[in-house]
Amino acid sequence: MNNRICLAVSNCKGCWDTKSKLAFISDSIPDYLDANELKSINPIILDGPWRSREYQIKSHQFVLERVTRYRKELSTELNLGLNINYSEKAWGILLDSWLLHFTSVIYDRVNKLENAREQLGNVFLKCIKENNPTVSTTFDFVGSCNKDKFNQFIFCDVAKAIGINVEPCTDLIPDDNLTPTDVKDKSLKNIIFPIFRPLINSIFGWWIEHRKPLVVADGFFPLKNAVEILLRSLGKVLIIPSRIFLESLPDLEKDPALRKSLKILEKDKFDLVANKLLENYFPLSLLEGFTAYSKKMSKLEMAPVLGSAGGFFQNEEYKILASRAIENGNKIIGFQHGGNYNFQKKEFRCSEYFEKLNGDKFYRWKEKSISGKFLPSTKLEKLASCKKVIKTRDSATNILFVSQRFTRFIFRYEAENSDDFSRKIIDQQNFYSNLDKIIQKFFVLRPYPMEFGWRYKERWLNLTGGNIRFDSTQQFYKSLESNRVYVTDHISTTWLEALYSGIPVILFFDIEQYFVLDEVRDLFEKLQSVGIFHPTAESAASFLNEKYETIEEWWGMPKTKAAADKIKDYFFTSSDNFSRDWTQELVVLREKTLKNKLNPNSKN
Repeated sequence: MNNRICLAVSNCKGCWDTKSKLAFISDSIPDYLDANELKSINPIILDGPWRSREYQIKSHQFVLERVTRYRKELSTELNLGLNINYSEKAWGILLDSWLLHFTSVIYDRVNKLENAREQLGNVFLKCIKENNPTVSTTFDFVGSCNKDKFNQFIFCDVAKAIGINVEPCTDLIPDDNLTPTDVKDKSLKNIIFPIFRPLINSIFGWWIEHRKPLVVADGFFPLKNAVEILLRSLGKVLIIPSRIFLESLPDLEKDPALRKSLKILEKDKFDLVANKLLENYFPLSLLEGFTAYSKKMSKLEMAPVLGSAGGFFQNEEYKILASRAIENGNKIIGFQHGGNYNFQKKEFRCSEYFEKLNGDKFYRWKEKSISGKFLPSTKLEKLASCKKVIKTRDSATNILFVSQRFTRFIFRYEAENSDDFSRKIIDQQNFYSNLDKIIQKFFVLRPYPMEFGWRYKERWLNLTGGNIRFDSTQQFYKSLESNRVYVTDHISTTWLEALYSGIPVILFFDIEQYFVLDEVRDLFEKLQSVGIFHPTAESAASFLNEKYETIEEWWGMPKTKAAADKIKDYFFTSSDNFSRDWTQELVVLREKTLKNKLNPNSKN
């Protein structure tokens, strides 16, 4: 054993130098090791300011400032390199979602490595004996940021940039499969659809070019309502999946000369690292694939209004089309696609901030129409049938606990802090352990679909001696229909879906982990006063023990109903005539946009 210290920055154990002292970069890095394995390794587990509120504030401020600056500087370089003259707004649509993750990764990896060097001195990393991975799209980068192998590359690249020694691994590292590969759908529609796709594309292309409808791609409109809106609008509104009318990006190869032109001003160590990493980690889709794919959009970009819910986030084909639409003088609209929107202050909810920034109009789940009426939520409308089932069902017994995701690597700062994984799992298990034994048998756990290498199910099997039931229902609304109570320890889409459906809801978490708006804090104080919200797992379990047998009576009490209704009234709207309300809104929006194009001085 020498006096050097090898940093274990991922679970690529081939890069753990067993001849040196091992130090885990933070307690989110080692896999779920048992006591004997930990004892044999005897590692140093580094701590840092990652959990402090001050650090989180700085992280969000860093991301907001750098995305804004990097977009501005890169748009100039990209315009030159691609021989175009796109506005910064168009580049915002293209770049902001990727930059949001890229800058978060830089900030986290630099700070963790600097912290290790300051605490331990003579540290080094081991680098995988392979070429750096290719990043095809923003979605590819986001998914890879949850993988060990990808992070071993990133940490090593950052270490080289800031002067920490990096040595080659002696062994090849096997591929990690933390993000499952897509299973090909062999249903009849997915066999027939590719055959008729060229014809379908031609029809939509002709319709958009000549009829100029308002187009929404992946807007969370239920299929039945989308068809009704098409008919009600006489073809003036198209609500369609992007895969129907957008061709997929082709396979691409890196252009080294073009990539070397990607530079931002180096004002500090983070900028220095960003410049080192840009060449390798900038998406192919937004550089090498941009020009050729843009040419395929000439007909589709004629839509006077183009909108999407998730398109801004990770759909490169949509982003390229939206940027073309902006440059063509058309309008972009966005739709809320998460239950944590309008929950936190905008500077601490960066993805929401940039999505709203890059759209001409953004429709939240409670949004006023052009005429002044509130519009119903497009996402929650899909649960209308679930709501009816829960209202009329005879009985249910199970307690549905919906878990959050536990990543080992920070990939976006407003997401759940991966450095808190142990505390959060312990809180979940404390909730279960504090339930009365007779009630525990009704507990059903719905894990996050991806495992991320934490052996999450194994932890629960160990805790319960194998006596734990996992909810494997593919569609969440089906889970709601078959359970008596919904419980969760975080804010996401499912808590509002549960409230909308009418199932009794219990929430528990430390509200200080969020930077909540003042009006939201007031609402949660009302939820706490009636027992819907609890600051601790133990309090939530104690309350459920007391109320389980009469949970429907408690949920129907005037005080409980009033508190839940205030939440619903703040976050979303429903309607008895969803298709009519949205048809009116989108047709008027289209007409006003067309009038503005024909008469720029018009105030309509």
